[in-house]
Amino acid sequence: SESPVMQATVFEARRASAIFASKLEQHVAELWQLLAAVPEAFGGRVPLGFVQDCATLSFMTAPSEQDFQLFATRCLTSSGPSGISGALDPAVLAPLCVLAANAGVSPDEGGILTSVLAAAPNEVRAGLQDRWAHWKGSPLTGSLASWREAAAVAGIVEEQRLPPPAENPPRPPVPAEALPPQPKKGAVLGALLSDAPSPYCCQLDHQLMMDPVRSPYGHVFDRATLARVLASRAGQCPLTGQPLSLEHCERLPDLRKQIQVWVRGHQNPGRRKPQLASAAMRGTPVA
Repeated sequence: SESPVMQATVFEARRASAIFASKLEQHVAELWQLLAAVPEAFGGRVPLGFVQDCATLSFMTAPSEQDFQLFATRCLTSSGPSGISGALDPAVLAPLCVLAANAGVSPDEGGILTSVLAAAPNEVRAGLQDRWAHWKGSPLTGSLASWREAAAVAGIVEEQRLPPPAENPPRPPVPAEALPPQPKKGAVLGALLSDAPSPYCCQLDHQLMMDPVRSPYGHVFDRATLARVLASRAGQCPLTGQPLSLEHCERLPDLRKQIQVWVRGHQNPGRRKPQLASAAMRGTPVA
């Protein structure tokens, strides 16, 4: 059994944590809004380990749903630590799902994160599972199960909707209306996408863009969507039938910022998390 000294030490540690959590709770909104500004402060790039550190922080001091959506939007529309889009980087996506679970945000309420998971290619989803299997941050709560399931379901849907890779001569252009349908989204995300202005939507699938790019032929696409289609069409533009690669497509940071502003203005006010002091005193995790 624990000695009286050890028991007293544990009690004092919990008491100190409760006091700290109580004080931090008064500034939690300001804290997460400051954290959401970090990618922009780093030139549109998410620093290495930043999102995982934030996921660990959310275990004790979780953001509101509104602040989570702002944080997720900033991270997913920036470049990840490896230099690719945050929407394709497991180092960003995996801890964001953990953060969402700690904040009490489900896939039906996940906004842009739900959309990214629904469109994630196989190798990205495999990277998510690997990072969760070797997670070294805060304890993973039961709430993460719904995000694991959302990632797995997205993979099954994607395998059904992607055409087979091209093997022979390039095929003729595919009209936008002939593209495979998007996976079914949650109610909150569906309402958001249905209201999106057309300049903010990809010219391939007409879905809200997270990383807009312009091709040399003048079309504007979501970068992740275009990457998947080009991979299936042997580097052929799906609208013109001409040769095309991602390297020849110009990224549009001003349009991306406009989309971020529009998304933030159309999200529902967040639910505040309950006070954390009592949970810290009991030593129970924040779900």
